[in-house]
Amino acid sequence: MTIDTHNCIHYLFGSNVCYLVRTEHQLVTKKECELWEQRHFTSVGRLLPSADGSMTTKNILEPIYGWFGNLIEVKNVELNYLTITKNVVTEELHHISLGKLFCNRKFKTCTAGNWRINYVEPREKTCETIPRSDNKTLTIHKTSKGNLFELDETNLIVSNLMKCSPKSLACIKQKKKSRFFCTMTNHVLEIPEESNIEPIGTADDNIPASLRNIQATMTSIAHGSFLNSENLRNYFKLVTCEMARANIVALMGSQSLNPSQVLSYLLEREVQAIFTGGVLRELRCSKVQAVLQPNLYYKGHVSDRPLFVAYTGTEAKLTSLRQGRFLTEKISSTVTPTKRKTFSFNNSLIIYKNNTLIDQIPALKKITIKNVELEEKKFDILEENLNEDLQEVTRSEKDITQLQLKNLLLITKEEYISDGINIEELLAETHTMDYNNVRAMLEKIKYSIWKKIKNILELLGHVYTNSATILIIVIIIQTLREKCGIKKKEGD
Repeated sequence: MTIDTHNCIHYLFGSNVCYLVRTEHQLVTKKECELWEQRHFTSVGRLLPSADGSMTTKNILEPIYGWFGNLIEVKNVELNYLTITKNVVTEELHHISLGKLFCNRKFKTCTAGNWRINYVEPREKTCETIPRSDNKTLTIHKTSKGNLFELDETNLIVSNLMKCSPKSLACIKQKKKSRFFCTMTNHVLEIPEESNIEPIGTADDNIPASLRNIQATMTSIAHGSFLNSENLRNYFKLVTCEMARANIVALMGSQSLNPSQVLSYLLEREVQAIFTGGVLRELRCSKVQAVLQPNLYYKGHVSDRPLFVAYTGTEAKLTSLRQGRFLTEKISSTVTPTKRKTFSFNNSLIIYKNNTLIDQIPALKKITIKNVELEEKKFDILEENLNEDLQEVTRSEKDITQLQLKNLLLITKEEYISDGINIEELLAETHTMDYNNVRAMLEKIKYSIWKKIKNILELLGHVYTNSATILIIVIIIQTLREKCGIKKKEGD
């Protein structure tokens, strides 16, 4: 129970003041606490629920003032539902905020400062009821920051395994051929004796169990995120290595079919090459004028590549296209006859039908998609709203300032109208308002307000002059009356 004592004083000239003198906390009994929880009613008022799940009375100060002060007590009660932890070895109870609780185990009630804690233990926790996980796998991850120990299916990842204190092992039966390690959160791990893990330091057992749970959760999440980043980095390294290996394998496989492209890629410049004897050899080529032949026939055979007549000086030589890149006098015949053939040359496709040239088209052709229907239910965005949002984001500072000015003028429109100022013309096209318009408007407001102030000052001046004149006349008349009265008395 909280008792706030206020002092309410009535001062001269009608001022009243109340101030807090002291705040006291009164420890209640176990029975009172139980009745309050059952009835939701206390000796100081009704318990009302709060947003955080607690229940409190809402008594406020009702001041009664006195000339010499009046002490008034305001009593309130707060009822909370808490979770406490128990140390099964020492039989101690703890709370994360209140710390160690001083308890009467027989009546199941505790105190912590001015708080009364009644608790219920449906299942008594002892050494035999400690939760255990058996036959789990301990994975050791070697990272750039040292080793991380992950216990599968337990959501426990730690960076250090330490020696256990006697309190930590008090509930555990020690077995032969087993070693026990503790984490910084006092989780006990039983590991086979032949493992080569060495402990680092000794675990601290003075931290409350509730804080250990929070620490275990935070460290596991942090270490888990670090492991994920490490695994991702290793995956990227593996992918990079595999891609480099795949590129090398692809180049080795392509050098016999496309030697010029492979060598150009390796030398990072455009070259012509052939592959002979397991070696790529660069060719020296010269530019010539050549004419594409209308068919593939040569000396009673059918060429497997397009034929060109190349003019070198005064000679004309029949050549064939190689690799779609250069011409050579070597002409080879096809083994398998086909009705339709297509060759790539100079960013275009050369098409033959029955060994006769029929067409030449660009190698790249624009593809258009027609009559495509999309299911609207998969899209929940409105273009109008998106457009307005983009306009709002990309709006210039000048536009934003003008909009703010427009809003300000709209709010004070009635005030300007009452002063005889018409600002409708300025509000009609606010986006075209410039510095001169704003300045003219301010000057107009300035002169109109000054004119009214001037009229008020003149009126006040006239009132003051008239009042002073009347006052002087009254004083003079009163003085004369008093003098006349004195003279009459002296005459008598």
